[in-house]
Amino acid sequence: MVAEWPRTLMVGNSLREDVLGAQAAGLEVLLDRGDHHRDADVRRVRSLHDLVFAA
Repeated sequence: MVAEWPRTLMVGNSLREDVLGAQAAGLEVLLDRGDHHRDADVRRVRSLHDLVFAA
């Protein structure tokens, strides 16, 4: 699969397992449905719907 860099995101629901690994590549969005990671230094969305409209 080929994707354009500015339009590519890594979306995961685990801060440690999904997001922190992708952060080094600049691809991160945390799907934080329960609002558990307010202090995380990553872009967060509460739903995939929010992700579409935040881009």
